[in-house]
Amino acid sequence: NKDDILKGSCRSISGINIHEVLLGAEESIIQFGGHQMAAGLSIKPENLEWFISLCNKYIIDNYDDELFKQSFDSDATIPFEDINLQFVNQLKKLEPFGMGNNKPTFSAIVKALPFERIKKLNHVKCKISPSTEIVAFNELDNIETLRGNMSKTIYYNPDKESFMGKDSVRCTFKSMVVNEILPSDSEILLTLAERYTLKLEDTKEKFNRFAPDNLFGRLIITWCKDSYMDLIEKYPNYDRALNYLSSSNPYNTILLAPKGIKNFAYYSEIEIYDNPPQSYVKVLESQCSAKIKVHDNSFVLKGNNKLPTRDSLIKTYNYIRNAFSGKESEKVVDMYYKCTQEGYPYDFVEFVLGYYVLLELDIINIKDNIVEFSKEKKDLNKSEILKLFGDQTC
Repeated sequence: NKDDILKGSCRSISGINIHEVLLGAEESIIQFGGHQMAAGLSIKPENLEWFISLCNKYIIDNYDDELFKQSFDSDATIPFEDINLQFVNQLKKLEPFGMGNNKPTFSAIVKALPFERIKKLNHVKCKISPSTEIVAFNELDNIETLRGNMSKTIYYNPDKESFMGKDSVRCTFKSMVVNEILPSDSEILLTLAERYTLKLEDTKEKFNRFAPDNLFGRLIITWCKDSYMDLIEKYPNYDRALNYLSSSNPYNTILLAPKGIKNFAYYSEIEIYDNPPQSYVKVLESQCSAKIKVHDNSFVLKGNNKLPTRDSLIKTYNYIRNAFSGKESEKVVDMYYKCTQEGYPYDFVEFVLGYYVLLELDIINIKDNIVEFSKEKKDLNKSEILKLFGDQTC
């Protein structure tokens, strides 16, 4: 604030009395107040690191690690097919929901579900029956996992919706746990290719990290299913994730086939397997304070993956140029959809691979979120993505 004093607010989790934590660090604080679940405080900037160390020590000395582990609570396991208006009307008799009477959360174990995007939003939905649907807000990035055949547990809240005199059931998606992480070979391929498209740019802020312990601080990245199986055997207590980290909290995690690097900056140590490109490592170094260790283990790209042809790369370039030249960049799934509306003839995997090759070779550039195209002639033999296909020729 104008007096050069830091103001902070706190929110706690079940089992952690945040007011007691602040009492344990009060010598570093100007003033504070609150209760066990929420608090506010003022502190001098020069005391911030001292405050953090005191809070960490108090928590380590007084609370068990189990309190910090991710938990997914469900009042009952009920398949989506069993959720109907009669059931929801019975639930409404338990209202009002609030403190001490939480809204019921249920779980369902599912495999492939036909989720579709809601207009151009980051939300998706799935029709279960004529009167029941699942709506997942801000889950567009996970649409392929939701559609895929891997077993997963979805946590949801059912509720009654009324529109133009017609009642229906909306199951609001809360969270998801993938029970068997077995992505398709094409999904592995696309995330392997994405490694070569990340651009080097410094972040505005890096975080001071603590030493990893038995719960927090260490991230292990792999793209190979065999490496992943070896790692989960070696680290049985680590969380397991596919494509994206499940939390901004830096739980010790084995991450298979990452898409992007969201939340990586919170980790103290990052280990990378499967011979990552040097450009990928440099991007992590520029955006993370973590100590980074690279394992140059060799691996074989598995599956019946088809190398993009020169013709398909040219067509991908032309369709993207016609649709997006000088326009704002969009998510790759939206770019593909827009190009298919104009007659693009290839499938999603070939489109994404082609797009990544064009980004890798700087034939396409995204500058200030605007799509730009190079007029320079490029050598496809310099593409590390195409080299993933071994002896196949483009």
